[in-house]
Amino acid sequence: MNTFFTTTKKITIAIALFLMSSSAYSQLIFSAQVRPRAEFRNGFRTLSDTNTNPGFAISQRTRFDLSYNKDKVKLFVSFQDVRVWGDVRQLNVTDANGTTIHQAWGQYQLSKTFAVRVGRQELIYDNHRFLGNVGWAQQARSHDLALLKYKKNKFKVDLGLAFNQDGIRNFETTYTLAGNYKTMQFVWAHYDWTKWGA
Repeated sequence: MNTFFTTTKKITIAIALFLMSSSAYSQLIFSAQVRPRAEFRNGFRTLSDTNTNPGFAISQRTRFDLSYNKDKVKLFVSFQDVRVWGDVRQLNVTDANGTTIHQAWGQYQLSKTFAVRVGRQELIYDNHRFLGNVGWAQQARSHDLALLKYKKNKFKVDLGLAFNQDGIRNFETTYTLAGNYKTMQFVWAHYDWTKWGA
């Protein structure tokens, strides 16, 4: 039995029981997603030749989401498993993939217009061109960061700050994880325009 999965299951049950015992004015939502995807590849990323057979596989993304809202607090956790059908033996002792945490964040409403969200979260802005969750990919994308959110009427501003490390060190802050960023700062502003005369 996968130790991580067993521990995750126990934590989830403990959180769920705690949250269900709180005030009736809170909102607890469970949701799930099972998304298998078959892919036939013949010349994907590189041209095939006459001696090469096409590739075919089925991958699957499975998610279990838990969200909790009460007064000024919002919590969200998304457990995710992404695998290719058959990449683990049927009588497996350990799982090569394992369950991961796609999102795990907490948000506190500081005032009517300001909120702060901290933790692993998806960033989805406008048409996803510069910042998106890449939801079409089975693993999708999430970031570890702090997000200050401002919203008043039709105007919204988000300020994002991230500082990444691949481990805890006593000295230096060298970051060695390839394909990722060490720091990120961004400001996103949005105004909902209405039609003239509306």
